[in-house]
Amino acid sequence: MYVFLLRYKGLGNLIQYMRVSSGTFRRKSGQTGRYGHTGSPMFLDYFALTLMIVVFVILVYAAIYIHDIPYEMAVKRNHPHQDAIHYGGWLSLFTLHAIWPFLWIWATLYKPGVGYGFGSGGGEPGEELTNSVEELAKKVEELQQQVRTLQQPASGEEKT
Repeated sequence: MYVFLLRYKGLGNLIQYMRVSSGTFRRKSGQTGRYGHTGSPMFLDYFALTLMIVVFVILVYAAIYIHDIPYEMAVKRNHPHQDAIHYGGWLSLFTLHAIWPFLWIWATLYKPGVGYGFGSGGGEPGEELTNSVEELAKKVEELQQQVRTLQQPASGEEKT
C-alpha cells in the first residue's frame, strides 16, 4: 500500500486501486479478481469482519470487567468508600488505567472488623469515639446520682 502511495498520486487512483484490490471492481464476465473470485465478496471476508467486531466487543467488556474488580472487592469487604472506588474505576478507563493500581490498593487495605489496620484496630470508623462518649455518659450519670443522694436530707435531721 505504501509503495502504491509513493508510485501513484491522486485520490481517484487510490479509490480505483482499492476497488480493484478488494474485489468489488466490476469486471467483464469471466474475468477473475486478485484472489481468483469473480468480484462478489467471499464468505471469508464477512467472517473476518464479524470476527473482528466480536473480538472488539469482547475486549471492551473485558476492560470494563477488569476495572470493576476493585469495586467488587470493596462491596465484599463492606468498604466505607465503595462509591468512590467505583467512580474511580470508571475514571481509570479514561485516564489510560493510571489510577487503577491505586484503586486496587485502596480496596484491599480495608478489612472488615479491622479497618485499614492503622491505630488500635477498631472495626468501624469512629468506634473508639463512640465508646469513650458512652463511658463519659455513664460517669456523668453516676455523679448525678451521688449529687441527688447528697442533696436529700438525712432521715434523722429536721429542717429549720
